[in-house]
Amino acid sequence: MAGPLLALLLLLAPADGSPTAATPGPTPTLPPDPPRCDPALVPIAGGWGELVAGGEGLRYRCPPGSTPMPTGLRRCGPEGAWDPLPGGGTPRCQAVWCPAPLEFEQGWFWPRGGRHPPGSRLEFGCFGGFTLRGPRTRLCGPGGRWEGATPVCDDGGEGARGGPACPCPPRVSPCPPLSPCTPKCPPMSPHLLHPCGPPTGACPAPGVPPGATKEGSGYEVEGRVRYRCRPGLQLLGSAERRCLEGGVWSGTEPRCRDPNSFDTPEDVASSFLASLAETVEVAEANDTKGPTEKRRIRLSPGAALNIYLVLDASQSIGARDFGDAREALRELVEKIASYGATPHYGIITFGTEARVVLSPMEPQAAEGDRVRELLAGLPFAAHAQKPGTNPHAALKAVYELLVQQERAEQLRGLRPPPVTNSTRHVLVIMTDGRVNMGGSPVPVIHQIRELLSIGRDPRNDREDFLDVYVFGVGESVHAETLNALGSQKDGEQHLFLLRGLPDLQEAFHRMIGAHPEPQGPPNPGTPEQGTPEPQGLPPHDRAFHRMIGVHPQTGHPQTPGPSTA
Repeated sequence: MAGPLLALLLLLAPADGSPTAATPGPTPTLPPDPPRCDPALVPIAGGWGELVAGGEGLRYRCPPGSTPMPTGLRRCGPEGAWDPLPGGGTPRCQAVWCPAPLEFEQGWFWPRGGRHPPGSRLEFGCFGGFTLRGPRTRLCGPGGRWEGATPVCDDGGEGARGGPACPCPPRVSPCPPLSPCTPKCPPMSPHLLHPCGPPTGACPAPGVPPGATKEGSGYEVEGRVRYRCRPGLQLLGSAERRCLEGGVWSGTEPRCRDPNSFDTPEDVASSFLASLAETVEVAEANDTKGPTEKRRIRLSPGAALNIYLVLDASQSIGARDFGDAREALRELVEKIASYGATPHYGIITFGTEARVVLSPMEPQAAEGDRVRELLAGLPFAAHAQKPGTNPHAALKAVYELLVQQERAEQLRGLRPPPVTNSTRHVLVIMTDGRVNMGGSPVPVIHQIRELLSIGRDPRNDREDFLDVYVFGVGESVHAETLNALGSQKDGEQHLFLLRGLPDLQEAFHRMIGAHPEPQGPPNPGTPEQGTPEPQGLPPHDRAFHRMIGVHPQTGHPQTPGPSTA
């Protein structure tokens, strides 16, 4: 028995005589199971498909400006076949059309219809006695968005500008028979009218965006108008606007959005930076603003500017999109730093809980390079164990940072504390707008406004001291929540909805690479003459240059810093 056993051991021994050891071989890897349903069997014309949920679903994708029809998602059935399409047919990518006007006060438009394809035009005109304010022609652009401003038929508002006295009664509803005002009443108008234009202090006609209807015809001070979009469209902007003293409307002009319509990088690059920078200038704190003057942020010399970067790191965003958003914010910080501006930054990420990465009170918060380093190192995995979506916690963290800074300034003997009195605050929020815990984040915005004394005094509403910019990213953004978070100010856009993070990166990259940097410090200006601007810059870049200001003695850029009084 020993002989055969010895022979077996000799056969198993290594040829070089080294000790034998049981070394396990490589574990065989099995190829992944093929998807139960083959995506190649259901292609989409003009687009492509992506397997989701481990192959149990198929999501159709289309180029920008188009959307999958009749559905964007298909499910793999239990028999290994894709669910049939609603109504039959074949999947296709279809261009997003522009909504048609539902009403046009005191005028006409042509052609009429329910929707208009990209490339089509609308013509507008006014009835006798009314003048067209805005473009006579509007073009339906790619992605289902009308180009240009909303046209309005206005009576000129002579009463509001001190025009000729009106011999007729101040209110006619409608003009009574045999009244001397009858010939001046526009046809087809059941609304309250003033035969010689709106009374002194009244607001101009606000207009009605395509796809919307308007309620309310009182354009006098404290008069209100309300807007509603037709079913299937989402209202962005102010659903209600109030006529303020001085003849301006509160809030921002509404628009009715097709859920498949998104802002383009060009839209973001121009509108966002213009709103962020064009209305900012260094001026004396006691300067007053005329009732019809364009909004300006009055920062006293030495006043501070805090910018809070709030980044969604929840599971619905995903690691790749989180990385893209992180890079987009680095581009934004670089843009601001390229002009020498030194705001104090705060960085907050959130999933189930909020994580304060940087407080504006920290010394490095004003170092642009350090802020960009912190953004580059933000780990998506920091929220991996608690990947819920809780924007309420993120905004609560901003509120608590404000309270902490207020207390710190009070302890330093600063009365009133600058952070809640002279500091301007900007929030930049990037999220998909989904909320699955913590409750609505909108009440926290109201708390921040209350802390900053915004909206308390109608004679000084302090709206200039807070701007909330919201970037909703993804094809399934919750537009209603995001619209309630963003600031709503006349003539400005604070909400941007993008199809994906690459679009946002491109937009911020455009801001950086739009022009060569100015060579050398600009020449100093005087308070009477204003600060000379570099020539050849795009409008939003000239505006940002104005925000920085110039030191009156040195001629070097003067940036907002912490207040000492």
